[in-house]
Amino acid sequence: MRAEHRELDLRSRSYWIAACDRFPDAVTRNFRQILRIPAQRTEDALREEFSRHYGDDLLQLLRDEPVTLFLYSNRHDKVYQLTVSLEFRVLNLLRVLKRAFRLPGQVSYSLDHLTVSLSHTLVFNGRRLSHEKTLRESGLAGRDLITYWTSFEITDPEGELSSTVMHRAVPTKAGYEVHAGETGAVAARCDDLIREAFGDFDRRLAAGHEVQG
Repeated sequence: MRAEHRELDLRSRSYWIAACDRFPDAVTRNFRQILRIPAQRTEDALREEFSRHYGDDLLQLLRDEPVTLFLYSNRHDKVYQLTVSLEFRVLNLLRVLKRAFRLPGQVSYSLDHLTVSLSHTLVFNGRRLSHEKTLRESGLAGRDLITYWTSFEITDPEGELSSTVMHRAVPTKAGYEVHAGETGAVAARCDDLIREAFGDFDRRLAAGHEVQG
């Protein structure tokens, strides 16, 4: 590289480590952190979420052919690194993630006389993945970046659709400020619910020192 670009001033790894230590605020501002989800947490979520026989089958898949995937969280501007099997169905991974992050399930509840149904899906290369396909069938090959999406379907007391809001990973304020009145308030409450779940997960990982630069 130096032969082709003589103007470059290349520094050693130790130089950059020292620079990061001197300017931590600049590092936080300009670089994303990778939060590594330990394989043990994935295994624990599998055991908790699935029946013993089916969970054991998934655990065996995970141990036979583990691969790394990255999950982007829009709200926290961080990337989670996790270990999965490409033979997991998309629905399997969704259930593991919901369990690990303690996210709300696909249920309905009422807020301000409006009913909100939350559903979750994964997005890869701009397309939502079929829940019934395996990760391999969906085109993933390991070390790919996927995105967690939550859809809010908001209905009024008469059952007529008021709004459907699709958010990438943890919703941003721009995602719901465009909605006025009660619908906007309900979407904001859902946003807070999911944001708090991711935030709590981040704190638990940080406490376990699972943060990478």
